Formats: sequence, structure tokens, C-alpha cells
Amino acid sequence: PAASVNVVWSLVYPALTAIITRFGEAPLAGLSICFRLEGVPYFMGIGFSTAMAALVGQAFGRGDMPRVRQLVGRGRLLITVILLPVALAFIFIPDLLVRLMTSDPEVVSNAVRYLRTIGYCEVFLGWELMFEGVFTGLGHTRDYMFISVPLTLARWPAAWLLAITLGLGTPGIWWAISLSTLAKGVWASWLFH
Repeated sequence: PAASVNVVWSLVYPALTAIITRFGEAPLAGLSICFRLEGVPYFMGIGFSTAMAALVGQAFGRGDMPRVRQLVGRGRLLITVILLPVALAFIFIPDLLVRLMTSDPEVVSNAVRYLRTIGYCEVFLGWELMFEGVFTGLGHTRDYMFISVPLTLARWPAAWLLAITLGLGTPGIWWAISLSTLAKGVWASWLFH
């Protein structure tokens, strides 16, 4: 189950590329730049996921469910506090961040729209990754897979619907990505509780 989550994620972005490039090469270039910027919170989340898997696994192995709940509550608060400044930077100063990597106006414009859109749900990226670790520590990797795989796969039809069918263009794609991240983080949190 854990491997399928990563495999599906790796397959969805090439499929999204087919939609993105309908609007030219600049949106794809902007997304590439944003992936580098989003790597900072993503790898923070991966680190959190690894730590939570170990800590939750130890507490669960001891049969200490109150400690598991305490760890999850503290972990969710901590990743929220850590990623909130990143989210705010993505929302309020995306232009400054993007211009560190390119000066092409069309690429900057597309990248700024992407960063601002994902900024609204960036904290939930941390939740999503943290709960992946929590479910791993509990030995319930299938539970997380049943959240992550369908919502990651849903990015493609959602992106098509928003960008092409409803005519929102690339902002529709960015919202499909962002809203699926929100849904994964909230759903994983709900399932744990």
C-alpha cells in the first residue's frame, strides 16, 4: 500500500502535463519552478512523516493509545505552525519567491498563480504527509492508501473538468491539485480520530 501511494503520485503528474501543455509551455515551466519551491515544505512533511511513523509505532507497540493521540495532536499542531509561514509566503509574496528563479514574465505569472493557489492548502500537505507516517506507525497503511490513491487519481479528471470543461484554464488545474491536498489532509485526520 505505501508503495502504491508513491507510484500513483508519480503517474498522475505526467498525465496532468497533457492538460497543462494545452495552455502552452509557460505553465509547465512555472510548475517546474514551483516544485522546487514546494520541495521545502514537502520534505519537511516527509521528515515529519518518518518521525511520526517511529514515534507512533513505538507508542502503539507498547499499547499506549493515549500517547499515540497525544503525539498526533502535537504533531499536527507543530507541522501546522511550521508550514503556516510557508503558506503565507506562497500567498502573499509568490512573485518575490519565483523571481529568484526566473525573470520570464509569462513563467513568473503562471508560477505565481500556482504558488498562491496551493498556499491556501499548503498546511494540509503537512497533515497529509504526517498522517501517512501515523498510519504507517499504526500498521494501517491500507487505510491511508484508500485516501491518497483515489484523491491523487482524481486530480486528473478534476483538472480536466475545471481547466477544460469549465474553462478556468491553468488556475483550474492548480485548484484541482490544491483541493485534493486539502481533502487528503482533512480525510486522513478524520479517519485517525
